[in-house]
Amino acid sequence: MYRVTCLMIVLLSGFHGVSADDTMHREERDKEIHPLQDRVFEYAQNYILAAEEINKDYACWVDCELHGVGPHRPGPVSEKQSSIFAANRENDWKFWARTSNDSLDVRIPYWEQVLSTGKHKRMRRGITSHMNVRNTEEDQEVKPTVPYRSPFYLSLVRYSTFSRHPVDEEYVSRMLFEVCELIDANYDKKSRDMIATWRRQFDGFSSEFTIRFGKENGYLPSRSVYTLVNKESRRVFSLCETEWDWNGSHRVPVSYRVMDEDASGKTHYEYEFSLEWKIGDDNPDRYPESSVHDWRLGYCKLFERKCYDQDQVDADQRALRDFMFSEKLRPHDEKSSD
Repeated sequence: MYRVTCLMIVLLSGFHGVSADDTMHREERDKEIHPLQDRVFEYAQNYILAAEEINKDYACWVDCELHGVGPHRPGPVSEKQSSIFAANRENDWKFWARTSNDSLDVRIPYWEQVLSTGKHKRMRRGITSHMNVRNTEEDQEVKPTVPYRSPFYLSLVRYSTFSRHPVDEEYVSRMLFEVCELIDANYDKKSRDMIATWRRQFDGFSSEFTIRFGKENGYLPSRSVYTLVNKESRRVFSLCETEWDWNGSHRVPVSYRVMDEDASGKTHYEYEFSLEWKIGDDNPDRYPESSVHDWRLGYCKLFERKCYDQDQVDADQRALRDFMFSEKLRPHDEKSSD
């Protein structure tokens, strides 16, 4: 379990990647950042702790609208996507699912659903009317298209620094306090937001991401910008703006507005995410039953979404067949008297 004491050790030690081989320039820069370094780490710590509290027991339905152009897609793209995330830390399970209406029949979209209990994962993939069920044993490997990532961290997982990994409190804290280097920190004079920039060097690339911790949001991230550079040329740029609101006693992200583009201009996507949360007592333990054909259905009911229910369709068709068969067996004169 993620522990606050680990973060406190990080904060007290000024742990942001300083080594004996650092240059004098970096040492001078660190001296300039140092007065605000503790504040940056405090805001980052509070962000992680807020996520930890939510992620103990929650469900979240995420709807997304995507518009843009890309080199591997013919013409402009416009599609709607949905995702479901849920977890219960005490009972040690996670569920995540996603879909896209970019399919042959938009009424029956393609879904990938993953249920993780400890080290055991099961996956269902396909259109909901023909779900391919893979109930694996503990020693079998399931490789979902996307690993589990709490939607609380969606503003960060857009970045390649985070995007290839399961994102949880331990991973985010390691990236912000250990792997990435804090290179700049300043308060905005007008809004009093804290603006902090981290850098990471890897495989010939240099990535920088800047997080604006908004004062109005209790210094939670309100805007983040990511840039990936190779040989001084910009390769990838991503911007994410986050809107926060109260859910009971918790502040949660309720919308993300994202823009991604590459240096060539051939790829440009804009996303609008809307999130609905059920936390703690509002989220009854919706552990999906393995006997149910479609694991989403409990969440469809919880969030009052109209979902394609193949089991219900099959039941209705059986009822109709039974009715038609019974009609054929009824005597002719009995039918006439009706």
